[in-house]
Amino acid sequence: LEQLCIHVPLYHTNEQEFSVKCNLCQRPTHNYAVHLHDEHNPEQHPRSIAGPLYAFSLVVCRRKRDNCFLVVQESGSMGFW
Repeated sequence: LEQLCIHVPLYHTNEQEFSVKCNLCQRPTHNYAVHLHDEHNPEQHPRSIAGPLYAFSLVVCRRKRDNCFLVVQESGSMGFW
C-alpha cells in the first residue's frame, strides 16, 4: 500500500483520465492520487485541503557532478505533500 501511494503521484500524475474506481475501497474517485493520499496513505499525512489551487510551479534542480536535471511539478490541483 505504501509503495502504491508513492508510485501513483510520481508516475501517473499527467494521465488524461484519472477519475477511476478505487480498487481498495471500491469508491469512485475524482482524482485517484489525491484519494490514495487522503484515504489510504499509511503514513497518516494530513488530508489535502479541499478547494481550488490556482498556483503553478516548476522547480528545476541541477546536480553539478554530472549536469543532470530534475524537474518537479504540482499538477492536477493535488497540492504539494
